[in-house]
Amino acid sequence: MKLFVVLALLAFTGCQANVLRSDEPKSQLELVNDAFRDYVAQARQTAQDTLQSIRESAFGQQVNDKITESVEVARQYAAVVQDQVTVIGQESYKKVSEQVERLSGRLQQDISEVRAQLEPYAEELKEKVEQRLQEFQQSLAPLAESLHTEVAQRAKAVQQTVAPYVEALREKLDPYTGDIKSQLTDLWESLTKSD
Repeated sequence: MKLFVVLALLAFTGCQANVLRSDEPKSQLELVNDAFRDYVAQARQTAQDTLQSIRESAFGQQVNDKITESVEVARQYAAVVQDQVTVIGQESYKKVSEQVERLSGRLQQDISEVRAQLEPYAEELKEKVEQRLQEFQQSLAPLAESLHTEVAQRAKAVQQTVAPYVEALREKLDPYTGDIKSQLTDLWESLTKSD
């Protein structure tokens, strides 16, 4: 312990002398860490040496014999306790199972009662929703009809507006379609004759 205190004191006072290495000095944290590790290693070795000398002594043998006897008694006691716990556990499980069954029966009964109480409200809610849906459909019917009529009128207006242009375009393209039709017929005949 004194060694650790001395090393920690040296590390905190700023002493960074490093006799064994010529490279960078270690930081204070590294020095404290190294000192702590050395102290722990030394303490562990001292404890192991002490335990080894106690084990080899007559007193150590007596302690080991007492520990062995105590472990055996503890095993026997654990076996007895385990048997008793098993019996108690089975009885507790049976009691808990019975209580769970009783509680389950009560819950089923309560759920049935609540369901019976809520059923009229659910039916009433369903009727109200259906009624509101019908009212909504009825309110949309005139709007849909007017929209359908308006779309039909606009389509007819567009058709009437475009009809003169389509007719004029057809009159302009008719001479060309006759020429293209005769050229395609001639091409087709020449292809079928060459086969």
